[in-house]
Amino acid sequence: MTVDMVLLNELEQQAEAATTIAMLDAYGIHAVRSGHLTSRGWYGIYVNEIDLDSARSLLTRAAEPDEAPAGKEPPSFAELTVRPVLLPSSVFSSSCWRIPTPALLHPARSS
Repeated sequence: MTVDMVLLNELEQQAEAATTIAMLDAYGIHAVRSGHLTSRGWYGIYVNEIDLDSARSLLTRAAEPDEAPAGKEPPSFAELTVRPVLLPSSVFSSSCWRIPTPALLHPARSS
C-alpha cells in the first residue's frame, strides 16, 4: 500500500461521512416538515445517530492539523503497516479445509 492509496481512502471516508450527514439531516428535515415522522422514523434516526456522530467526528478530525507529540517523532509508514505472521504449515494442510459432511457433523452412535 502506498501513501497515495492511504490518502485516497481517507478522502473517500470523508466524502462518505459528508454524504451520511447530508442524507440523515435531509431525512429528518423532510420528515418533520411533512409531518410523517412516525415512531418508526424516530427509531431510524436514533439507530443512525452512531453513524452520524462518527461521520461528524471523522470530518472534524480531518479538518484538524496533524500534530506530532512533543519530543517524539511521528511513526513511520512501515511501523503502521500490518506485519506478516508466520503460521505452521499444518494450518494450510488440506485436512483443515474439508467441508463438513452430515456424517462428520452427526457421527453415528455406537450401539
